[in-house]
Amino acid sequence: MDRFQWCDSAKLLPGEVISLSKDQIKLYDGDDESNFQPGLLQLTSHRLLFHDSGGSLLALSLALLRDHKETGGGLTRSPKIELYLLPRPQGQPLGPIARSRYDMVKLSFRKGGCTEFCSALKTELSNKNWERVTAGPARGISGIERKLEQKRQDAGRDINVAFKDLKALMDKAQEMVSLINTFATRMEQSKGSVVEDETIKLKSVLLSVGIDNPVTKSSHGSTTVYHQELARELSKFLVKLLPGENGIITLADLYCRFNRARGLELVSPDDVFNACTLFERMGLPVRLKKFESGVLCVLGASHSESEVVKRVGDLVMKHKCLSVQELSAYLHISVLLAQEHMLLAERVGALCRDDSVDGLKFYTNRF
Repeated sequence: MDRFQWCDSAKLLPGEVISLSKDQIKLYDGDDESNFQPGLLQLTSHRLLFHDSGGSLLALSLALLRDHKETGGGLTRSPKIELYLLPRPQGQPLGPIARSRYDMVKLSFRKGGCTEFCSALKTELSNKNWERVTAGPARGISGIERKLEQKRQDAGRDINVAFKDLKALMDKAQEMVSLINTFATRMEQSKGSVVEDETIKLKSVLLSVGIDNPVTKSSHGSTTVYHQELARELSKFLVKLLPGENGIITLADLYCRFNRARGLELVSPDDVFNACTLFERMGLPVRLKKFESGVLCVLGASHSESEVVKRVGDLVMKHKCLSVQELSAYLHISVLLAQEHMLLAERVGALCRDDSVDGLKFYTNRF
């Protein structure tokens, strides 16, 4: 860390521009944790600027970087970037450390963004903007043209960095899709061609991303049998899901959550609806309900409208009055469900409404 210098202010050097900023960065002197508090790290075209949360400001010239690499984190470790440094130039003023036994510093990214920062740092090191001679103040039309050209160059550089990051993300996504397809194919062939230990490993991977062995049309002959099996799978899924949703969920939300859990084996809206209509007939512990407004919801068989009315009434009485949006926030449910709960409580006489220029509010019915 003896290559860092103290800075009196955050004022940029002539021609220097900020490329990227990341907060909650911890600074290490080699493998040793420094005494500085986690702070804001800024990457510029010329330097690394570290704003300690205690008020200190340090700077490291990019010209002193010999190499760098990213190291991944873990369950208890944050991802880091290791910066390998050239010797300190003669005559450089002393910084926060007079002499360090390390030629390397680490930057710990506690809130993510390590890969993005490493990519931006690589770009700035390639550009070597600190080696360019900065021209004096530009005046007149030529000065305006120069500024516009500089903005175009900066925009082009930012776009290139963004597309590199996007390409890397797409490459990783393609790898994951290919890997999951391989898992799915091998599971289909596991009835005799895959050893037991390998089958267990494959199942554990599929379990970690969603529903184990999802029901598919290809695995069930007739449409009726398929919908019955899908209804059973939905019921098992809902038994775990509904307690965290106050016992009720809209059919649209269920469709999204269910497909997300199934991974690649997606089902159509019609299949989900047809399966839900079989809940009561098959004696499953969930029900499909249609409100007067036409909204379709799925709820537990033991779900009680009187309990809903009491819960809504208690909340309205506690807060004197509530809007649909406010009830939605208090109960952590969708606005559609909150509206249906309000209308239900109004129909049974527990609530009354006040529809004014300030919006629709519901009050306790005292009559």
